[in-house]
Amino acid sequence: MEDRRLSVVQGNVGRTFNDPVLSVTAGAADVSLASSTFQVEGGTLQGRLEGPLSAPEATVRITAGAVRAASMTPVPADARLSLKSGRWMFSPRA
Repeated sequence: MEDRRLSVVQGNVGRTFNDPVLSVTAGAADVSLASSTFQVEGGTLQGRLEGPLSAPEATVRITAGAVRAASMTPVPADARLSLKSGRWMFSPRA
């Protein structure tokens, strides 16, 4: 197996990281999605990813001002998507 370690050099000090730690925050506003069966308007996404690259933990919150489908009136909705211990969990609410 090939060795794929990330090497970082600062000044005259060389360091090798076998499992780098991440800390990433992301967000988006005014997100819209549309397909032939549903439409989402006024969406936002807020997320965070942290931990070692081999076992990160993440949480993303998704909200929508209006979710429309042919068989329903527009409703607000939100959901939480999380990753912990290698398991994805999805918790929707409308």
